[in-house]
Amino acid sequence: MKKKGGVSIYHAINKNNKKVEIWNSTEKEDYFCPSCGSKLKRRLGTVNAHHFSHIKTTCDPWYKEKSEWHKNWQSIFPIDNREVIKISKESKHIADVGINDTVIEFQHSSITAKELSKRNQFYLRCSRKIIWVFDCYGKDIYMPSQSFGLLDNQIRAHTEIDTETIKKFYWYRSKRVLKNLIGVENIELFLHINDKYVIKIVECEDSWGFRNLIGKAYTIEEFLSHLAIYDKNLNGIKSHGILNGYSKKYQRVLDVKKLTAWIKEDNRNGNYSIKLSDDLRILFKDYIDGFITYKQMNKKAGLGYRRPTSETSYFYGLDN
Repeated sequence: MKKKGGVSIYHAINKNNKKVEIWNSTEKEDYFCPSCGSKLKRRLGTVNAHHFSHIKTTCDPWYKEKSEWHKNWQSIFPIDNREVIKISKESKHIADVGINDTVIEFQHSSITAKELSKRNQFYLRCSRKIIWVFDCYGKDIYMPSQSFGLLDNQIRAHTEIDTETIKKFYWYRSKRVLKNLIGVENIELFLHINDKYVIKIVECEDSWGFRNLIGKAYTIEEFLSHLAIYDKNLNGIKSHGILNGYSKKYQRVLDVKKLTAWIKEDNRNGNYSIKLSDDLRILFKDYIDGFITYKQMNKKAGLGYRRPTSETSYFYGLDN
């Protein structure tokens, strides 16, 4: 059952058909959904981020709650390019970013092959091209080398990558569904991997999975400059560092997610030296909330072999 009011909306239309962001809205003016035209309510509480919402339910089932990463990407673009309505036959959906006849979709959460196919079919009916950008920040993506298998080969938050040549990449625990985007006409796939780079995936060498990849890295600024070929009005747009990392608490959350995945995998393989006990979950929570350091957590739980050192965060390379 959908909750009353549906998901948060950050852009609405006023009576003059002008797009307005929630933080520029005023109490005296009425605001309407860009898609269905129904009146929206301003939500300006002290717990959740300020937003608009439908009075009853959200009209677009594809419109989901947006992560910090998602909102940061959208905020780079001019307001008229965000939350763009696309119409095909009797269907209508809200694209994250619309640049003339090109749609950009930012995807943070998981997505099924069926849903991915539906979106591609719809957007290619009403647009010429789709650019998918997936949040792979903190994922186990490596640049294979002679010493492949060592933690030093993982792409971490500040890893520098050569942008001149096409390279091989290896994504451990990858999202196999993304293979459906490779080699499809008028669809481009980019993985946002750290503070500075996205990777355009051009080929997958796996016959079944999506681990052994071939792609070309671009700085985020290069990626944004590339988009100007679709609309000259985008010339000069910059990220201004808004995509550089997450809060330290989120960094600790990524650490715990990675540790939990490793422990579950060990258990599936018959290694029960460490289990996800209630005590360990409490320890993880204390670490996420900042009550203990990674070194303290490691000492109590005995997880040091899972990091380059017992004091350094795996992805960020920062003391915790």
